[in-house]
Amino acid sequence: MKKSISPIQERIDFIIPYLKNIKKNTKIIDLGCGTGLLSKEIYLRKNISIIGVDLDKNNIDIAKKQCPENKYYCADIKKIKNKLKADVIICSEVLEHLSNPSEILKKINNAIDNKGIVLITIPNGYGPWEILENQPLEIIRNFIQDKPKVRYIYYRIRDIFRLGAKDSINSNEGSRHVQRFTLIDILKLFKKTKFKIIEQKNTHFFSSLLPFIVIRTKIPFVYHLDRWICRLIPKKFSSGWGFLLKKE
Repeated sequence: MKKSISPIQERIDFIIPYLKNIKKNTKIIDLGCGTGLLSKEIYLRKNISIIGVDLDKNNIDIAKKQCPENKYYCADIKKIKNKLKADVIICSEVLEHLSNPSEILKKINNAIDNKGIVLITIPNGYGPWEILENQPLEIIRNFIQDKPKVRYIYYRIRDIFRLGAKDSINSNEGSRHVQRFTLIDILKLFKKTKFKIIEQKNTHFFSSLLPFIVIRTKIPFVYHLDRWICRLIPKKFSSGWGFLLKKE
């Protein structure tokens, strides 16, 4: 059977290899889990129950239906208690939505075990995907916000082409990016919150852009070509980055 390409395949392919040798009793928390696409994939591949946390109740309801084997909680990740501890914390495509991302990273630092790992993915705030797709789409969403008929047509078109933001708050439109990180910005943020970078990778370059994100579901070569290009290009040209972190 041909392996299908997920809308979040870049994130899956970055995170899953670091969970290769995890044990059955490993405690994994997915912060900002959205509708649970990533945590479901981890459960299916590793047969380990994940704890997912998200601010949006609709997301959590969907996640619970998608993968009842995982444990999902509707909670504000800014209010995580210090007693929370984990062996692995995943924070995928979350920091760019937060007005104070250092606050969350400090809480993650308190919550992660001394020998644990933190896996973060984040878009390049000035990369191809952000500039050529996300920013224009945010302009469109702002323009049609008070135009119900136009909104309906817009989201119907997105649904037809399976372009709904199924892994983010406000299921159809996604939550806004309030941070646009450069690589220097994010590295300074990790240092400020007392993390050391063990590994950093480019996660995607062009295949998440329209029309390639549609094409790649039918022609996986497009996605695999993108992955190959990611290994060659300088980090500043990538559309997104993945980081493996540990406490200092």
